[in-house]
Amino acid sequence: MSKPRQFPNHVYASYFPRFVSFFDRRVHDTFLAEDLAAITLKNAALHWHKLQTPESPGPWLWRIARNVLKTHMRDQNRVKRKGTVVPIDALENSTDFVPGQDLERDFLVRERLQRITDYIEELPTPMRLTVQTYFLRECDLNETAKIMNVPAGTVKSRINKFRKAVRQWEQAQAPDLDQNNAADESSSSRSNT
Repeated sequence: MSKPRQFPNHVYASYFPRFVSFFDRRVHDTFLAEDLAAITLKNAALHWHKLQTPESPGPWLWRIARNVLKTHMRDQNRVKRKGTVVPIDALENSTDFVPGQDLERDFLVRERLQRITDYIEELPTPMRLTVQTYFLRECDLNETAKIMNVPAGTVKSRINKFRKAVRQWEQAQAPDLDQNNAADESSSSRSNT
């Protein structure tokens, strides 16, 4: 019985930059291109023993890269078709929201949700798709990782970065809102006198 062939390091070193360039030209996002290149080489390493001509793996590797790109585009279109829904976890630090109890509070909650939704749309593509898949489609970590074709640890990292970024972004927005409220109050007090 023959020993299974190992995936050679020189293949990784020579093809990884080529794949990053290939994916970057198509998805216009360097971080996502690196993820897709890593997935391509991971798939190649898993099936390296099936390659008939290991001396010239180029066409085989490029076929895998094209399939990874097709899969990514299909997954991205699935997420787009799902539509934008308000992220439930965006309100994890606030009290329970019951519509109709307090009109001013309803307005503020809806305004906050709209700002967070706008913020999500401005995120880089890999982060945005991960957040939309995890929060909006309400998938768990493993389902999100499978849909995004990335490891579960990457999904967990992106979700935690998103949560931290939203907190920081909201804190940065808070002084602007306080200044606007103070300006509104001072102008309304002038009009009353």
